[in-house]
Amino acid sequence: MYAVGESFSYTIEEEEIEITIVGDIFIRGKEYIIGETDESEKIVFEYMDEEEEVKYIEDEEEKEKLISYWEEEYYGTIEEVNFWEDEYSDEEVISGNNEESYEEDYESKEIDEVEEEDLNSYIDTLIDESD
Repeated sequence: MYAVGESFSYTIEEEEIEITIVGDIFIRGKEYIIGETDESEKIVFEYMDEEEEVKYIEDEEEKEKLISYWEEEYYGTIEEVNFWEDEYSDEEVISGNNEESYEEDYESKEIDEVEEEDLNSYIDTLIDESD
């Protein structure tokens, strides 16, 4: 099985071409792989599961229909699924070795006296139970 993002070589008209898989579709029980060449030309293959081989679709009309269907039905949904990843680019990135600033942040946060008493009480209870 070929997966999106993988690359493979295929000989078309006696020329070996490097193809990157950009998508796949299933139509009427057949799987088609959409590939892209280094020149950004889209190429379509039929994937034959039993033989684990791909067959180049030479018919331009069939190829265009499959690419069009893939772009309308599949391609747009892939972008929407990954849309949430853009939110992470807006977050602040901490870089470098800033141990002093981390220590200052930690020291500047005061522990509430009630919380400290609760913590001490909890520790005392644990120690008493282990004896």
